[in-house]
Amino acid sequence: LGFLNVTRTNLALSRYITALEGVQVMITKWLDAFMQLCSFVNAHIEEDEQSQAAMRHLQVWREQLAHWFSLMGTFAVVSLRGDEQGMLQLHFSKDGQREDEGHGPE
Repeated sequence: LGFLNVTRTNLALSRYITALEGVQVMITKWLDAFMQLCSFVNAHIEEDEQSQAAMRHLQVWREQLAHWFSLMGTFAVVSLRGDEQGMLQLHFSKDGQREDEGHGPE
């Protein structure tokens, strides 16, 4: 019975570590994609310095891209946790403090 418990625990831990490595690879690949896109935008900004409007448009687009990539990572991790409703129902007061309503981890 003890051997069975040790074996099952070892298998469960191995699966957990493999899953964590998969999540790390996923996030790393998204970071690589984001950095490549930012590099292209930065190179274009340097080429087109005389047009302030185009430069500002590219800077705004780069900020929007950062926002989208961070949301993509956040929603992926929340989905993997299986807590889509609890984590997305966080409420904040006007002064920025979290108002706990019993959702999400404490």
